[in-house]
Amino acid sequence: METFTLEMPKLAIVVESRDVALTVNVVDLPHDILRQLIPHGIKQKLADSAASVPFTCYMASKPDGTPKPSRDQLTDWVAANQKTVNDGILAAMQKAWDAMVAGQWQVRVSGGTSTKMTDEQALAVQWAKNALTVIFSTALAKAEPTTKPTAAAFMELSPKVAAFFKANEKRPTWDDKAVIAWIGKQAAAYAADPKTGRDFMAEAREELARQAAAIAATSADLDDLLGDI
Repeated sequence: METFTLEMPKLAIVVESRDVALTVNVVDLPHDILRQLIPHGIKQKLADSAASVPFTCYMASKPDGTPKPSRDQLTDWVAANQKTVNDGILAAMQKAWDAMVAGQWQVRVSGGTSTKMTDEQALAVQWAKNALTVIFSTALAKAEPTTKPTAAAFMELSPKVAAFFKANEKRPTWDDKAVIAWIGKQAAAYAADPKTGRDFMAEAREELARQAAAIAATSADLDDLLGDI
């Protein structure tokens, strides 16, 4: 059986349900439980992504302004249109899986949630963008010394650079998927030779762990100061 090693910061997780919160830490779990928790979490995540599909399919089949169906109405409609609903559920789960493979925790769906990265992913992507900006600015300074370093100017450098941006009507913006792919290539190069790449994700994990430790230390100091109050 093939295995892999997973590194993650020792951060506390706050779990909330009906306005009640419980703070837990993943490192307290035995390895056997973690091995069961990962597939369970994947199943739950993908199932949650399709939870609203029956309602979405129902509303899409009706004229604008149609009131929301009652539970019985929705149940009857789904039974009569099961293939349409099943196709929608499969598409929603596949979209959620593809997003996670691409490093995104959530994706925008009709009436759903907006795209969101984990804190670790967001920090790594920001650092990668900073590194790419330096590379692109250096190349632009050589090619067009008088041109201001902007995304639009970077895109004119070459198709390879343009692939990191999404062109829109007002101004081009970063394509996070392209940046995430570059992060993966950099990590692979770093694993082969630390001098030829950079592990942005590992750096982000270390930084988040450092921040968590600093916050914990500050909290402890405050508890000491306020202990008698």
